[in-house]
Amino acid sequence: MTREIERGTMENLLSMPIKPIEVMFGKIIPYVLVGFIQAVLIIGIGVLLFGVPVRGGLAMLALLSTLFITANLAIGYTFRPSCRTSCRRCKCR
Repeated sequence: MTREIERGTMENLLSMPIKPIEVMFGKIIPYVLVGFIQAVLIIGIGVLLFGVPVRGGLAMLALLSTLFITANLAIGYTFRPSCRTSCRRCKCR
């Protein structure tokens, strides 16, 4: 998203007949799905290959994993653009 702002393509996205929140969801949802697939693979390999027991509800684990992934992406999308514009020596580039 930061690159789109730098390249000027964000104005094209925001001028379309969709809301800015829909643009954000369109950018975040694919990463959430990939993160969820990775979590399923890691848990599956842990259970099948290493015999790690899973105690508790799998639905709750899936819900909290999705919430964790979404929150991390939202925080990253929120603070990274402001960090890049606020200082030149920022290490988050």
